[in-house]
Amino acid sequence: MDKNSVNHFFYVENWISDAHKMSLIYILFFVMFSFAIIELNFEISYSLPEVSDVNIAFVGDWGCTGDTKKTVKAIEKQEPDLIFSLGDTSYELDLECWLDIVKPIFNKMKAVIGNHDVYVPNILNQYMDRFNLTNQYYSFDYNNIHFLVMSSEFLYMPDSAQYKFIEDDLKENSKNSNTTWTIVLSHRQQYSSQCGNHESCDPVKRLRNTYHPLFQKYDVDLIISGHAHNYQRSYPLIYNDTNSSRPIVGDTAKTLYNSPKGLIQIVAGIGGVDHDNFSNQEPFIVYQDDVGYGFFNIDISKDANVLRGTYFEYNGEKLDEFTIKK
Repeated sequence: MDKNSVNHFFYVENWISDAHKMSLIYILFFVMFSFAIIELNFEISYSLPEVSDVNIAFVGDWGCTGDTKKTVKAIEKQEPDLIFSLGDTSYELDLECWLDIVKPIFNKMKAVIGNHDVYVPNILNQYMDRFNLTNQYYSFDYNNIHFLVMSSEFLYMPDSAQYKFIEDDLKENSKNSNTTWTIVLSHRQQYSSQCGNHESCDPVKRLRNTYHPLFQKYDVDLIISGHAHNYQRSYPLIYNDTNSSRPIVGDTAKTLYNSPKGLIQIVAGIGGVDHDNFSNQEPFIVYQDDVGYGFFNIDISKDANVLRGTYFEYNGEKLDEFTIKK
């Protein structure tokens, strides 16, 4: 091999070596970028501060079982500012067993009246007395949230005192510039998947027809209910005048919403009693679960106007999560 050939050989060898090095760099960058995309799960999330302004737990259909006790311990661990009992407490002749179980969290609790709470007069009287209630319906503000607690177990049609209270309350709240979120609590849900022959999964049509248009008019963000012994989350729903059992989906996103059109129905009857197993999943329901026990939780950041909703199983696992940004 002559000198020129040797120089040409080393030139080619060095060029291949440099190209190979560059290829390795590009491959490494591609792999790292791919893992970053996978970690992001192809979605951009709205971040909350490590300590949110408000942390609130919701759960109903408790019973007095071992699963009820585990649910209470899980709520304790979350350290919420408020806890809403969504109704149907002891399923006994009085409240005593339930009061004993929820004693560690009772001082943070607010009450919604359930159908099993009115079946036995003694339970209703205890419930009203323990929570210092004069009516089964009431409202209050907490930070930038307006809570409206209604009773699906008391007179609620348009000629009732409760309807007038709800309408007047929402009208007044709509004028409050400090309110960012409006949340309604009602034991019976307005929308639900089916559970075979279980009546608890059958929404009351007149309840829905009376209140969904009113809630829509005044921009209610969430309706949180129990009654069905399972967990469900709907898409943002718009009332359908033609067939109210088939609401119009206002936003087809599954986890991230930016000022969505329509209200979201949450069912959190997962406190500890036997489940109502699903026989279908309605097209307007994003996520449902009839196996776990636990609670639904919201974190709200006042400054960022971000709400994050999470379904926690009592072992701490997050089974469902979504975010709304305003």
